[in-house]
Parts: sequence; C-alpha cells; structure tokens
Amino acid sequence: MKKTFLLRYSLISLIAFGCAKNKAPDSALPSSTSTSQKPSSEAVKPSDSTVAKTPTQALDDAIKIALDTVYFDFDSYILTSAAQVNLQQLSAALKQTKGVRLQIEGHCDRRGSPEYNIALSEKRANAIKEFLVSQGSAADSLETSGKGKEEPKFDGDTEEIWAKNRRGELKRIGG
Repeated sequence: MKKTFLLRYSLISLIAFGCAKNKAPDSALPSSTSTSQKPSSEAVKPSDSTVAKTPTQALDDAIKIALDTVYFDFDSYILTSAAQVNLQQLSAALKQTKGVRLQIEGHCDRRGSPEYNIALSEKRANAIKEFLVSQGSAADSLETSGKGKEEPKFDGDTEEIWAKNRRGELKRIGG
C-alpha cells in the first residue's frame, strides 16, 4: 500500500513538474497571426566582446545583426524601430572601416505584380540606405538594388514565409 502510494505520487509529480519545465522548440520562422506583426520586435544587443574586435570584424557582426532585423510589413518600406537600432550599430561600424562598400538589396514576398514588387523592393533598399546616410554613413559607399520577388529566402504560401521574404539584405562588397 505504501509502495503504491509512493509510486503514484512520484508519477503524478513527474508528470506535473516535468511537463511544466519543457518548453516548445522555437520555430525557424516567426509565428504571425496577422500581416501587421513584425518578424522581430526586439533589438539585438551587441556583446561585450565587440570591443576587442577589429573594425572589419565589428562591421561583419553589425551586418549579421542588421540582416536579422531588416524586415518590412506588408506593402511597406518603413523601417521598424528594431531595424533602426541595429542599423545605427551598422553605421557606427561602417564609420570605423574605411573603403568598405555595401550592396543593399530590397526583397518582396511573392504577392503582387513583378513591376510593383520591383518598385517596392527598390524603395526598401533606398529606405535602408537613406537611414544609414542619416546616421553619417557615406552615400557613395552604399549601392542599392531592388530584387522584387525573384530571390525569396523561403518558398511557400504562408504569412510566416512571406514575412521572412519582405526584407532588406546587406552584403559587403569591398574593404
């Protein structure tokens, strides 16, 4: 009787406390229930180890941070506040590295005509460039292009996938 009670108590405790501590795995894509939700709403904080890095390493890190946050809402080329914070860090890193050029590509999801998406993707690339220039980056070191919907990051027909394809990408092309 005592063993049965202990066995039942242990089993119930294991189920109750063991399940409460398990966390569902994060999805590779953002979960979204509406078109107005942004893939990333939190700014990524730089690590303390950035101080000891060379200017080129700091620039590469800043580009990676910006790539994780430069997403756009549906039918928009307005930068989110999270993207602006990380683009400020990118601009500071650009100022420390002379002779570096960046290619800024705007992208769209697959909805809309090719002509419309090319125009919107160019506006997205230019929005990123204009922001970086407003932060002190040299305009002649930033090239832009609009890719439209021709180079999706992910294939599929869900809002989560479309949200990841509405983006700006930055690539170092010199220095």
